[in-house]
Amino acid sequence: MITDVWHSRLFNVHAWSEHKAVMGLTEQVFHSFTDEQKATVIGKSNNKGQTDLYRALRIILVDQYVSWRTDPTLCTAIQRGRNTWIVGSRYNGMNLPHRTSDVIDILIEQGLLHKANHSYNRTGSSIGNRSTRIQPTAKLARMFEHVGLELHQLQLHEKQETIILRMNDEDDDDKAIDIPYKDNALTRRMRKEVQAYNAMMLNHYVDVASLTEPCIYREVQKRGATGKVEVVLLFRTGLQLG
Repeated sequence: MITDVWHSRLFNVHAWSEHKAVMGLTEQVFHSFTDEQKATVIGKSNNKGQTDLYRALRIILVDQYVSWRTDPTLCTAIQRGRNTWIVGSRYNGMNLPHRTSDVIDILIEQGLLHKANHSYNRTGSSIGNRSTRIQPTAKLARMFEHVGLELHQLQLHEKQETIILRMNDEDDDDKAIDIPYKDNALTRRMRKEVQAYNAMMLNHYVDVASLTEPCIYREVQKRGATGKVEVVLLFRTGLQLG
């Protein structure tokens, strides 16, 4: 059961791993599904092979493993609208389809994820508005215990765009929008430089000596959530230009 919906982090669409422990976990979870649920996951794609719900399952599991390893009481904020993920978008490098929500529903049905439904204030005020929250159950946590990976052993920025055109400069603004754009000589040069920097940083370790955990806690500034605390993860985030 999710006890605090504001004690949350954002779902990471770029969470990935090809470690045998993660691949084994994905197989274990998949084989726990009913035949009908398996058919949903391995069904045919309408996007010329670009999408793969089995891959989406692995992304969800890696993302939730990160949440669980960071803080078992932490939940994940996730948008579930049909237009949340657009296949082929430069900001959706893993090509997660809108049917990723079907995989989340299966995990909930299997007792592997808790869910707190989204809320919407119909009076027109933004107070109390929030997205759906998910959180690993004790059943999934027991599976996670056998993975045994540290967070730095995971790929948390797989195929992530580093040059972002954003309508609003504030990262935590709910109304900020990442805008599609066409590449030109400038964006290609910027991307090459940022990717080179990130590749270099992967071979270095930067520590914050004052922290005992790879995260910081800060008060939520949104209306309707005053006094609540959110978690900001700190590990190999890489550089993005926006």
